[in-house]
Amino acid sequence: MIASAIRCFSDLEFKDVSLAMIAAGANMVPQGLYRYFTGKTELYMQAWKADVEELQSEVLNRLSTEHLSSITGQLWPTYQSLVEAHPLAQKVMSARNSADLDIFAGFESTSALMDKIEDELVEAQRIGILRQDQDFRSATRGTRYLATHVLLPMIFDGKYMSSDWQDTVSVLIGNMFYPIPDLSTPEKVAEYERQVRQKIELARAD
Repeated sequence: MIASAIRCFSDLEFKDVSLAMIAAGANMVPQGLYRYFTGKTELYMQAWKADVEELQSEVLNRLSTEHLSSITGQLWPTYQSLVEAHPLAQKVMSARNSADLDIFAGFESTSALMDKIEDELVEAQRIGILRQDQDFRSATRGTRYLATHVLLPMIFDGKYMSSDWQDTVSVLIGNMFYPIPDLSTPEKVAEYERQVRQKIELARAD
């Protein structure tokens, strides 16, 4: 049922999707859907949630063996590489409806992703990668909103590494690194990420 709903709501506008379409895709009669859902709206919300949770679980699984993926630049491109396989999540999130983004921020997988970022920032500070005059455990609670309501919607909207992305990230970079690195071109970003990875490997070796 959920897989059929994801397909239908991805391909069509909400108003153009019928329970009959979804039921047909699930080899059910429409009345059978009411055993599980109160109606089309609840089914839509559950389908969207399932698509997002699956996507973010994939991201977390991919990064499970990566050390400090949030610091070495692996998190965002990994997320972006998986978005297109989740069309309903992409459709809803790129619309940037504030109520939907608030719901998204409360998903279990979103919380797990934000916890991972927070833990990695704290660890990166401990080993001397990030500036020492910040309380990253407290600071990241404020940046969660920025991540869930601005940065991740940009990725869903295909704007990863765009000028808007760079402007937003520069705010975070200024609070995380000192001296502030020059990340004005993809080449400079790649070089700085290489330097950070090298520092992390040296710290791990010690």
